[in-house]
This record gives sequence, C-alpha cells and structure tokens, in this order.
Amino acid sequence: MAVLGHPFSLLGFCFLLVHEMDAIRCREWRVFPVTSKMGDEAGYIAFTAVHVPLYALLLWGS
Repeated sequence: MAVLGHPFSLLGFCFLLVHEMDAIRCREWRVFPVTSKMGDEAGYIAFTAVHVPLYALLLWGS
C-alpha cells in the first residue's frame, strides 16, 4: 500500500504543499538567515529553486 493511500495521509500531504506555496506569497524566505537579505526577486528564485526538487522527491516517493 502506498504511503499516501490513506485519505488522511493524502489530505495532510496536500495541506503541506499548499502551505509551502503560500509561503512564497508571504515571502517567508525572509525568515532564513541566508536568504533574509535578498531582494524579493532573488529570494523568490532561491526559495523556488529549493522547493521544486523537494516537491519532486516528495511526489516521487509517494
């Protein structure tokens, strides 16, 4: 049985993805010491560059 086979697991995973997409809208890269001094464009690119492979790994592992 797949990890996301249970409806609550799938729901939790969907909430995690939505939270991470909302983090971009709220400019949460400003929270991290490395990216806090970046401008909005650079922070968006860095934040997205980290999250795209993370999403790929999470979806591949499901």
